[in-house]
Amino acid sequence: METRLTTRAATREIRLLQWQEIFHDRKESGLTVKDYCQSHGITKDSYYYWQKVAREAVIAASGPVFAELKPEKYDQGGEFTPELTIRIGTAVISVNRDTPEGLLQRAIRAAKHAE
Repeated sequence: METRLTTRAATREIRLLQWQEIFHDRKESGLTVKDYCQSHGITKDSYYYWQKVAREAVIAASGPVFAELKPEKYDQGGEFTPELTIRIGTAVISVNRDTPEGLLQRAIRAAKHAE
């Protein structure tokens, strides 16, 4: 059974490499996906399926991605005095009545995703 899984994985890698060449060739040709697929006897469904597989493989190989959140600047007319502190994992979010709701929602989503 282990050999079959290894063979299946190897076959998938070979197919992925073949499709990456097709994606490159299509881009270099300047043709639309529809025209390229028609002229090469490829179904658009297959093209987009393998494009999705290729993207997922790149994402999986790249590992976790972190994004720096830069606070939006607001003129609060003085020092910030927190009225509420939220702890999510190791993240600490302090807000007051002047904190925009959209900013708070984005901060909470980011903190939850970072857990």
